[in-house]
Amino acid sequence: MRHFRIDVINVVPEAITSNIGSNYNRMPEWKLYKPFEELIKERIDSMNTLKSIPAEVFTKDTVAMVIKNNPPA
Repeated sequence: MRHFRIDVINVVPEAITSNIGSNYNRMPEWKLYKPFEELIKERIDSMNTLKSIPAEVFTKDTVAMVIKNNPPA
């Protein structure tokens, strides 16, 4: 993408604290997701552990890194 003067940055966060799973009861009745329901629920539950980072902190730190002249690869 450099030819077009576009820089691509891959951000891969681990756990970010959020309330996305606060109303989680069950997956929608979509067959596509049904085999992964338990895995998705575990992931949602793990988001709010002691190792998770608040969304505001993640956003602030990510933006600070991305706007550098030479952000990390």
